[in-house]
Amino acid sequence: FAQSGLVEQGYSHVICGPRGHGSEYIETVAQAHENVHLLGRVSDAELRWLYANASGFVLPSLLEGFGVPVIEAAYRGLPSVVSANTAQEEAVNGHAICVDPMSVEEIAEGFRKNVGLSPKESRDMVDAGDAHAKAWTREDYLAAWRDVLLNPPE
Repeated sequence: FAQSGLVEQGYSHVICGPRGHGSEYIETVAQAHENVHLLGRVSDAELRWLYANASGFVLPSLLEGFGVPVIEAAYRGLPSVVSANTAQEEAVNGHAICVDPMSVEEIAEGFRKNVGLSPKESRDMVDAGDAHAKAWTREDYLAAWRDVLLNPPE
């Protein structure tokens, strides 16, 4: 976020969720940068407020295995910056800004692209990702999980 230049444009970066591996380092770095806010766990009501007031959703994670957060963001109307070639990208059928989660430059560019989307580009991205996620029925979801659990990779 600091390298994106968005602080100078008045944007803030809000990080919420439980603290995990590397959190002390993240806290130290975040405190050194203007307009970065670490909230920790938030209530459902707080999360709804954050979604309603955000410009986008950013999760260049190596650990998010199911893509649920990006689906939730699309449902809430937010374009996302997510890890390329992961379940996050797959969950919205590529209708997100996909970055290498190991590249600070790509993540910074993802931040810039996200806020640079026109309202139509943003809406089209969100609608396509949301539609893809909603196309899965409960039965489709359960069948896919059954397949994964009963047919492990060789």
